[in-house]
Amino acid sequence: MCRMIVDTRLDGIGICPLPDLRFVYVNEAYAKMTGIPRAELIGHAIPEFKFGPDEAEYEELRASLEHAGFIRDVVVPLESRTGTRVTLLVSAVIAEQEGERRAIWMLRDITELKRTVASLRAEVAERTVTEQRLRESEAMDAPLPVRNPEVVTQHNHRVAEVLAGHRPGDLAVGELPARRRAELGGDLLPAAVPDLPPLRG
Repeated sequence: MCRMIVDTRLDGIGICPLPDLRFVYVNEAYAKMTGIPRAELIGHAIPEFKFGPDEAEYEELRASLEHAGFIRDVVVPLESRTGTRVTLLVSAVIAEQEGERRAIWMLRDITELKRTVASLRAEVAERTVTEQRLRESEAMDAPLPVRNPEVVTQHNHRVAEVLAGHRPGDLAVGELPARRRAELGGDLLPAAVPDLPPLRG
């Protein structure tokens, strides 16, 4: 029953005795991931096939496994014999089996998951840029703050006083004559009342 469960799992499973780590068992999923028939894998170690980590990386994995008794969720790129490139999440644990210490390897194909994550990240980045551009566009289209009309009128009046030859504050708002207002900017200056003496100088 246990053998049937392992054989039908979607995760690749391989069993190797320590210390040489030559396969004594692989399930169908393991053979499918590597593109190598089960019969060819049995009796051989991973570095012989050149489909995953190189020998140095493999030895590092094996050293970590023997030191801690397990390794968990190590991301390993793999190119199968058929040329298919996949990304695997590799875990392993040491267990006693049939009177010897064996490493049980578990491989999970996360290729599609990585593609989905990369696509989501790109979508989020694009959305962030779009939202930033939208905020900038809205800021440019926003109306300018409206000044207090009374303040604007007083300012225009002071300017008109100086241009008409008076000292600021000599005249009340609205006392600049119509003809001077026309000469000095028309409707931009306050409304006028009776004429004042001509411009000095």
